[in-house]
Amino acid sequence: MTEKVFRFKAQVWRWPGDIGWHFVSLSKELSKEVQKIGRPYGAGFLKVRVTVKKSTWVTALFPDKRSDSYIMSIKKPIRKKEGIWEDDIVRYFFCIRKMKIIVKAKPNAKTESVERVRDRGAISQDLPRLFPIEMKEKVQKVYSSRREGQPSLGLGDVKSELVEYKVSVKEAPVGGRANEAITKALAKYFDVAPSLVKLISGASSKRKVFEISGW
Repeated sequence: MTEKVFRFKAQVWRWPGDIGWHFVSLSKELSKEVQKIGRPYGAGFLKVRVTVKKSTWVTALFPDKRSDSYIMSIKKPIRKKEGIWEDDIVRYFFCIRKMKIIVKAKPNAKTESVERVRDRGAISQDLPRLFPIEMKEKVQKVYSSRREGQPSLGLGDVKSELVEYKVSVKEAPVGGRANEAITKALAKYFDVAPSLVKLISGASSKRKVFEISGW
């Protein structure tokens, strides 16, 4: 599954009153399309990464009952930097945020379960390729040995959203059955469609990296 980028043009409008917040509205059609692949949180918000001209930032889409669609705020620093003003029609690009997690797999288990283990810890040596290029050098420096014969990576000095989970499934690690079961278990745990859960690395290892869309 590749990351889907949404494109749209919209007119900037200002929230009534003295608050000074500026927004753009998504069309009803686009809002329905986004809902199909996103996972709302809180009061129906959707986390997204937005690009306008030369600026990129992370924000949220807000459900607007009046228009029955999503709206998105444009922060003042962004508007000032890019020269965006009320009533301007601007082109926007955005994608649903994705979260990467570490999974410690336990196949051939008697019962199925998903347990959050920790927010930071040791991860497999194949993970640095998942980090941005500017972080790779720093990632390499914090390698440590958890125990002899098992290289690991301490993430104490690396800013990351990686969280580790222990996933037990009944299926055996044969023919990809265990990975498929883990995918379904994670989808159920995070309340998303199985198609939004993707195995990134570690297909034949007990320590894996999964990507979940909409988080």
